[in-house]
Order: sequence, then structure tokens, then C-alpha cells
Amino acid sequence: MKDKILILHGAGLTAGPDFFKISTLGLTEEFIAYSNDDLSDDKEIVKFIYEEFCFWNKLDPKDVSGNLSQINFETIIQIVEELFVFIEDVERSKHKTKYQRSVKNTVFELNSRLITHINRVRIPKWKDFIYLFIEKIHNHLIDLVIDKLLSYNIDSSNKGMVEYVNFLNQGFGQTSKRIYTLNYDTWLNQFSNYFDGFSPTKLDRDKILFDRDVDCHYNLHGCILWQLFDTKEKLATPNQWKHHQSFAGYTIAREAILPTPIITGYNKLTRINQSPYLEFFHSFTQDCSISEKILIVGYSFSDPHINNIFRLIPAKAKIVIVVYHSVTSLQDYSSDLNIMISEVSEIFNTHFSNLKIRNNLKYTVDCDNQKVSIFLNGIGQDFYDEYLKI
Repeated sequence: MKDKILILHGAGLTAGPDFFKISTLGLTEEFIAYSNDDLSDDKEIVKFIYEEFCFWNKLDPKDVSGNLSQINFETIIQIVEELFVFIEDVERSKHKTKYQRSVKNTVFELNSRLITHINRVRIPKWKDFIYLFIEKIHNHLIDLVIDKLLSYNIDSSNKGMVEYVNFLNQGFGQTSKRIYTLNYDTWLNQFSNYFDGFSPTKLDRDKILFDRDVDCHYNLHGCILWQLFDTKEKLATPNQWKHHQSFAGYTIAREAILPTPIITGYNKLTRINQSPYLEFFHSFTQDCSISEKILIVGYSFSDPHINNIFRLIPAKAKIVIVVYHSVTSLQDYSSDLNIMISEVSEIFNTHFSNLKIRNNLKYTVDCDNQKVSIFLNGIGQDFYDEYLKI
């Protein structure tokens, strides 16, 4: 078996200035501003959903950046999915009492307020078909994510991407590069010939599950090129979801679940038990349990199901985490960086007692036993120069 490095990409990978500048904040702002004549007479219906959530949770709706940990583009899709479940159960199945007598009664009134508003503004063609209308909103938002990523997905000249691929090839030429991403793009396997799980368009389960040496790039949370109703197939170019009506399946809790090629928000843990998510997570779990070199780029450690798998990483492994934070935020104990460091310490059973940059380096801080090192200036030339010293 070849030496290997396990790499996880989060949203922060492509948020840098040399990459696509796609960020959770940017997508959330586009969601809030989204309108389409196909949806409603109210051109700010998604903004209304966002502001209602802020009102319910005592947040300032103008502070979009400050609210990201509580509501972002994924949360908005989650709310829409919750609304679909609410309507499917209440309007179609007349199970209103189910919500009044369950743990979901905390969102019952919020759903009622949203539906009351939507009933006022939905255009006449959606009259008496509100569950289809809620699905239409969901599909428009999925299309928004896909459209935002698609042009970058085929851009092989992007400066950040080219330099990052060169770093991987030069730094780990004979090493098996086991790359997993929480993003929805496919650019790495398209332009560097990484195996993405499909041969060529059909899911190759055996290779995913048993080939631990192949250079791979697996989408743990779905991909913009996955087939509409059969995510075990891959498309050359994505279809538009807004033109489709599905027949929702059901979760293990017997609640309606809308099909989607990407995992966002609601029912995330249910979806990863379905193919091809299941195969990719199985592979990720195996790699975590045997890898001794770990590189984590642009991940905020906010997904419990990912964090739990990270706990399987061997105690002797070396873990390098790349984030975008200022060095000064190390001394701000309420900063997002320090919150993340606390989470990292718990996951990897280590401790950062001295939050100072290591001598002779510019951006790297270490835990006490140097098992975990955190590079603060994001992916780019500074990191490539400093990595060999970390």
C-alpha cells in the first residue's frame, strides 16, 4: 500500500482571492436577494424567510455576516425543506396534531407565519398547490448554487487552482492523495484526472470501497453534476431543477424528503445513508482510520458527522489545518478562530496552551505536542512556502 495523505476541502478553499471567491457569506447574500417571476408576486420572498428566522431568533437581519453561524444559505434551504414537510403533513395529510404534540412544535408557529405570508403572495397558478410551490422555491435555490459554481467548475486557468494542483503534484508526487470535499464542485478531478467515483458516468462502488491507493476527489455532500433523480450517475452538464417536479420520498422518520444532488441543511444525516453518499463516507471513514498525514483546508469544524469521523484519526498522525484568520485574532478569546481551536482540541484530544506563532514561521500556531498545526493565512504561496517547515 502506498503512502497516503488525507485531504479535506471545506468552503474556505475556494474563498481566497486567487480562487473563485465563492464563500458561504456570498452565497447567503445572493439567496437573500433572490427573486424570480416564476415564484411569486413578492420579489423578496426569500428575504422574507430570512428576516422571519432572524426575528424568531432575535438576530439583526442586516448583520448577514455576523449571523452566518445561525443562518446561512444552507439554513435557508433547510427552512424551505421544513416548510415542505410541514405542508405535506398539514395541508395534504391533515396531520396538524402531529406537530402540536411533538418536538417540532417549536417551529410550528414559525412555519404557520411563513405559510400565511406565502399564501398572500403566491401567484394564481400556484393556488391550491402550495406543496408544489414550496418545492419550486427549493429547486430555484438549488439552481442558484449550481449556476454560481458552474462557470468556475470549467475554468482550468484559475490562478489559485493551478498553483494548488502544482503544490499537490510536487509535494506529494508518489503519495496517494485521498481528497474529500464538502463543496459541490468537480474541478480538481476534471483537470488533474483524480478519480471522482464514476467510471466514466456510472458509480464504481468497488473502486471507491476497496482501492485505497488511487488519487481521488470525492464529494461528500453531493455534486452539481450528479443526476437529477439518480445520483448514482453523473452528467456532463447539470440540468435545471426548476423545471422538474418530484415525488418526494420519505426519511426514516416518515417525513417527506426532496431529491437533490447536493446535501444542504435538513435531513443531512439521512441523506448520507443513501448511495452514493454512503460509499464516499465509508471510504472517508476508512482513510481517516489509517492516515498519518492529514491536511484540512477551509473547514470550520461545524459539521458533527465529519468531526465524529475525525476522531478515528490515529494518535500519531500529523494534522495541518489551513484557515483564513488574522494573527491578531489569536488573542481574541471570543473570536471564531478561538472557538474553532477549542473544537479542534476536543476532537483531536490535544491542547493549545500557547497561542503564539511558532518561531521562524509567519502564520503557524501549534498545539502543545505539535500533533496539530494551524496555518492562518489561507491557501496560497505563503502556505506552500511554509508547509515543509510545519
